[in-house]
Order: sequence, then structure tokens, then C-alpha cells
Amino acid sequence: MSQKQCNMDCSLGQECQWMDGQEMCVCSEASCITSNSSICASNNMTFSSECSMEVWKCTNQESGLYKKYDGECQSKDF
Repeated sequence: MSQKQCNMDCSLGQECQWMDGQEMCVCSEASCITSNSSICASNNMTFSSECSMEVWKCTNQESGLYKKYDGECQSKDF
């Protein structure tokens, strides 16, 4: 049995899946393309990519999370 095609456009960090006969966007790390460009997010967590941050944001319902800068977050130890 072939799976139905899912045509819904989902945001970064999400993919379209059929659930209960409806197309739905779900949080999905699998939707991310592997990247070697880590980023520091506004919660001071380092993510492997902006897409990975979007998956975490989606899963944890943290709509205010944003990228602060490229690269790993710096510790505040002086």
C-alpha cells in the first residue's frame, strides 16, 4: 500500500505527515539538512544548526527563541 503524498508547506524544523486522515506539520529533526555551522540561541544553548534550534523551539513551544549569533555559545566564566 503506497503512502499518500503530503503537499502541505511546513516551516523550518517541521515536516508534513498524514495523521488521522489529515495533513499536519510536525516537529521533525529528520527535516533538517546536516550542517556543520553551529549557532548560539537566545536561551544560551548551542545548536548544531538553525533548523535544529527550530525543532527544539517547536517541540518545547518556545516561540520567542531566536538565533543570537553563529558559532557556539560562549561561557561567562572569567
